[in-house]
Amino acid sequence: MLRLGSVAANVAAHADCPVVVVRPGTGERAVQPPVVLVGVDGSPASDAALGFAFEEADRRGGVLRALHSWEPPASPWRGERWPLSGSAKVAAAEGRRVREWIQPWHDRHPLVAVEQNVTSDRPAVALIEAAKDATLLVVGSRGHGGFAGLLLGSVSQQVIHHAACPVAVIR
Repeated sequence: MLRLGSVAANVAAHADCPVVVVRPGTGERAVQPPVVLVGVDGSPASDAALGFAFEEADRRGGVLRALHSWEPPASPWRGERWPLSGSAKVAAAEGRRVREWIQPWHDRHPLVAVEQNVTSDRPAVALIEAAKDATLLVVGSRGHGGFAGLLLGSVSQQVIHHAACPVAVIR
């Protein structure tokens, strides 16, 4: 797979406006209906990405697919993952949070069909996998993770390098 050039990566990292990165071979896809995939985490950048994604899905007459990735915390005494029953409860709670993040934008774009997916996979891995069936992937420039001084978060960096569709990075 081709790597993204330094000019495109720098523009995505430093621009004061939305940037759409279209790597060779990732142009317009014949996905019907068009699917606009958006990564959500509740951050201000994520909310801006949701707004952009809803507008794109509405303009294209497509479906908005929101993906949220969460990781169950390790048990403090053993470093193990939560038992499945605990994880299922957390996943359900995370699904409710995603609906709350989506609702204000869905109210503004009521004709857009919305799907949501909550996963415990790593965010970049989950988005790259889900982008295989998408027309456009929309991410915020930086979410909850990372360092405050970075202009482009690690998830954004990974998806613009590896997603199978164009990626919009929103500030």
